[in-house]
Amino acid sequence: YNYEFITKIPEDAKRIYSGMDFGVSPDPTTLVDAYLKDNNLYVDEIFCMNNLLPVKLVGAERMAIVDKLDEVEHTKGHLIIADSAGASEIIDIRKYRYNIKGVKKTTGSVIQGINKTRGYNLFITKRSINLKKGIEKYHFKVDHNGKIIPEPDGHEPDGLAAVRYLIMEYTKKKYDAMW
Repeated sequence: YNYEFITKIPEDAKRIYSGMDFGVSPDPTTLVDAYLKDNNLYVDEIFCMNNLLPVKLVGAERMAIVDKLDEVEHTKGHLIIADSAGASEIIDIRKYRYNIKGVKKTTGSVIQGINKTRGYNLFITKRSINLKKGIEKYHFKVDHNGKIIPEPDGHEPDGLAAVRYLIMEYTKKKYDAMW
Protein backbone atom coordinates (compact mmCIF):
# COMPACT_ATOMS: atom_id res chain seq x y z
CA TYR A 1 0.00 0.00 0.00
CA ASN A 2 1.08 3.56 -0.70
CA TYR A 3 -0.15 5.79 2.09
CA GLU A 4 0.45 8.99 4.00
CA PHE A 5 -0.41 10.02 7.53
CA ILE A 6 -2.53 13.12 8.05
CA THR A 7 -3.64 15.12 11.08
CA LYS A 8 -7.26 15.56 9.99
CA ILE A 9 -9.78 14.63 7.32
CA PRO A 10 -10.38 17.41 4.77
CA GLU A 11 -13.70 19.16 5.40
CA ASP A 12 -14.79 18.71 1.78
CA ALA A 13 -14.20 14.93 1.78
CA LYS A 14 -17.45 12.92 1.65
CA ARG A 15 -18.03 10.36 4.36
CA ILE A 16 -18.77 6.96 2.85
CA TYR A 17 -19.18 3.72 4.79
CA SER A 18 -17.59 2.55 7.98
CA GLY A 19 -15.80 -0.79 8.03
CA MET A 20 -15.65 -3.33 10.85
CA ASP A 21 -13.55 -6.43 11.35
CA PHE A 22 -14.56 -8.69 14.22
CA GLY A 23 -11.79 -9.99 16.40
CA VAL A 24 -11.47 -13.23 18.26
CA SER A 25 -8.66 -12.95 20.79
CA PRO A 26 -5.84 -12.22 20.20
CA ASP A 27 -7.26 -10.21 17.28
CA PRO A 28 -9.12 -7.00 18.13
CA THR A 29 -12.46 -5.79 16.81
CA THR A 30 -11.81 -2.71 14.69
CA LEU A 31 -14.06 0.07 13.39
CA VAL A 32 -12.85 2.59 10.81
CA ASP A 33 -14.60 5.50 9.11
CA ALA A 34 -13.80 6.34 5.50
CA TYR A 35 -14.08 9.51 3.47
CA LEU A 36 -13.54 10.16 -0.25
CA LYS A 37 -12.44 13.18 -2.23
CA ASP A 38 -11.60 12.53 -5.86
CA ASN A 39 -9.36 9.43 -5.78
CA ASN A 40 -8.22 10.07 -2.22
CA LEU A 41 -9.41 7.69 0.48
CA TYR A 42 -9.18 9.05 4.01
CA VAL A 43 -9.38 6.53 6.84
CA ASP A 44 -9.86 7.17 10.54
CA GLU A 45 -9.66 4.41 13.16
CA ILE A 46 -12.56 4.85 15.58
CA PHE A 47 -11.64 1.95 17.83
CA CYS A 48 -9.51 -1.16 17.90
CA MET A 49 -10.15 -3.23 21.00
CA ASN A 50 -9.55 -6.76 22.24
CA ASN A 51 -11.91 -8.91 24.28
CA LEU A 52 -15.19 -7.29 23.27
CA LEU A 53 -18.11 -9.66 23.68
CA PRO A 54 -19.68 -10.59 20.34
CA VAL A 55 -23.19 -10.10 21.76
CA LYS A 56 -24.49 -7.93 24.59
CA LEU A 57 -25.10 -9.90 27.78
CA VAL A 58 -26.95 -8.33 30.70
CA GLY A 59 -24.70 -8.20 33.74
CA ALA A 60 -21.53 -9.09 31.85
CA GLU A 61 -18.31 -7.66 33.22
CA ARG A 62 -16.90 -7.11 29.74
CA MET A 63 -18.06 -4.61 27.16
CA ALA A 64 -19.83 -5.89 24.04
CA ILE A 65 -19.22 -4.56 20.52
CA VAL A 66 -22.54 -2.68 20.67
CA ASP A 67 -21.48 -1.07 23.98
CA LYS A 68 -18.32 0.20 22.29
CA LEU A 69 -20.38 1.58 19.38
CA ASP A 70 -22.52 3.41 21.95
CA GLU A 71 -19.45 4.69 23.78
CA VAL A 72 -17.90 6.21 20.63
CA GLU A 73 -21.34 7.58 19.67
CA HIS A 74 -21.33 5.95 16.24
CA THR A 75 -24.26 7.28 14.18
CA LYS A 76 -26.90 4.54 14.12
CA GLY A 77 -28.05 5.30 10.57
CA HIS A 78 -24.56 5.29 9.07
CA LEU A 79 -23.80 2.04 7.23
CA ILE A 80 -21.11 -0.25 8.62
CA ILE A 81 -19.76 -2.91 6.26
CA ALA A 82 -18.50 -5.82 8.32
CA ASP A 83 -16.97 -9.24 7.99
CA SER A 84 -19.85 -11.52 6.95
CA ALA A 85 -18.27 -14.35 8.98
CA GLY A 86 -19.50 -12.54 12.11
CA ALA A 87 -23.18 -13.37 11.61
CA SER A 88 -24.04 -13.44 15.33
CA GLU A 89 -22.26 -10.11 15.88
CA ILE A 90 -24.13 -8.51 12.96
CA ILE A 91 -27.50 -9.78 14.26
CA ASP A 92 -26.78 -8.43 17.75
CA ILE A 93 -25.61 -5.03 16.47
CA ARG A 94 -28.74 -4.73 14.30
CA LYS A 95 -30.88 -5.54 17.33
CA TYR A 96 -29.62 -2.28 18.85
CA ARG A 97 -30.61 -0.37 15.69
CA TYR A 98 -27.20 0.09 14.13
CA ASN A 99 -27.09 -0.05 10.33
CA ILE A 100 -24.71 -2.92 9.56
CA LYS A 101 -24.36 -5.53 6.85
CA GLY A 102 -21.86 -8.22 6.00
CA VAL A 103 -19.64 -7.88 2.94
CA LYS A 104 -20.21 -10.47 0.24
CA LYS A 105 -17.13 -12.67 -0.08
CA THR A 106 -16.39 -14.83 -3.08
CA THR A 107 -13.41 -16.79 -4.31
CA GLY A 108 -10.64 -14.30 -4.96
CA SER A 109 -12.46 -11.42 -3.26
CA VAL A 110 -9.61 -10.75 -0.81
CA ILE A 111 -7.15 -10.03 -3.62
CA GLN A 112 -9.81 -8.11 -5.57
CA GLY A 113 -10.59 -6.03 -2.48
CA ILE A 114 -6.91 -5.34 -1.84
CA ASN A 115 -6.44 -4.25 -5.46
CA LYS A 116 -9.50 -1.98 -5.33
CA THR A 117 -8.23 -0.39 -2.13
CA ARG A 118 -4.75 0.06 -3.60
CA GLY A 119 -6.38 1.96 -6.48
CA TYR A 120 -6.94 4.90 -4.13
CA ASN A 121 -4.46 7.36 -2.68
CA LEU A 122 -4.64 6.26 0.95
CA PHE A 123 -4.47 8.78 3.78
CA ILE A 124 -4.60 7.57 7.39
CA THR A 125 -5.16 9.81 10.40
CA LYS A 126 -2.22 9.91 12.82
CA ARG A 127 -4.49 8.85 15.65
CA SER A 128 -5.12 5.53 13.84
CA ILE A 129 -2.30 3.89 15.77
CA ASN A 130 -3.29 0.25 15.24
CA LEU A 131 -4.00 0.74 11.54
CA LYS A 132 -0.57 2.41 11.25
CA LYS A 133 1.16 -0.54 12.96
CA GLY A 134 -0.69 -3.01 10.75
CA ILE A 135 0.00 -1.31 7.44
CA GLU A 136 3.68 -0.84 8.22
CA LYS A 137 4.30 -4.56 8.74
CA TYR A 138 1.93 -5.91 6.05
CA HIS A 139 3.46 -7.12 2.83
CA PHE A 140 3.04 -9.43 -0.14
CA LYS A 141 4.83 -12.73 -0.71
CA VAL A 142 8.10 -12.73 -2.63
CA ASP A 143 9.28 -15.69 -4.72
CA HIS A 144 12.83 -17.10 -4.70
CA ASN A 145 13.82 -14.66 -7.49
CA GLY A 146 12.75 -11.64 -5.46
CA LYS A 147 9.61 -11.08 -7.56
CA ILE A 148 6.54 -9.88 -5.66
CA ILE A 149 3.62 -12.33 -5.75
CA PRO A 150 0.28 -10.47 -5.56
CA GLU A 151 -0.78 -12.47 -2.51
CA PRO A 152 -0.69 -11.36 1.13
CA ASP A 153 2.06 -12.85 3.26
CA GLY A 154 0.49 -13.71 6.58
CA HIS A 155 -2.54 -12.37 8.40
CA GLU A 156 -4.14 -9.22 7.03
CA PRO A 157 -4.18 -6.53 9.75
CA ASP A 158 -7.66 -6.01 11.18
CA GLY A 159 -7.87 -2.33 10.27
CA LEU A 160 -6.92 -3.04 6.66
CA ALA A 161 -9.53 -5.80 6.50
CA ALA A 162 -12.15 -3.29 7.68
CA VAL A 163 -11.04 -0.82 4.99
CA ARG A 164 -11.12 -3.58 2.37
CA TYR A 165 -14.70 -4.54 3.33
CA LEU A 166 -16.04 -1.02 2.96
CA ILE A 167 -14.22 -0.46 -0.34
CA MET A 168 -15.52 -3.77 -1.72
CA GLU A 169 -19.07 -2.64 -0.99
CA TYR A 170 -18.54 0.95 -2.11
CA THR A 171 -17.03 -0.01 -5.47
CA LYS A 172 -19.74 -2.65 -5.97
CA LYS A 173 -22.47 -0.04 -5.49
CA LYS A 174 -20.65 2.37 -7.79
CA TYR A 175 -20.28 -0.35 -10.44
CA ASP A 176 -23.95 -1.43 -10.10
CA ALA A 177 -25.06 2.21 -10.55
CA MET A 178 -23.22 2.39 -13.89
CA TRP A 179 -25.47 -0.36 -15.30
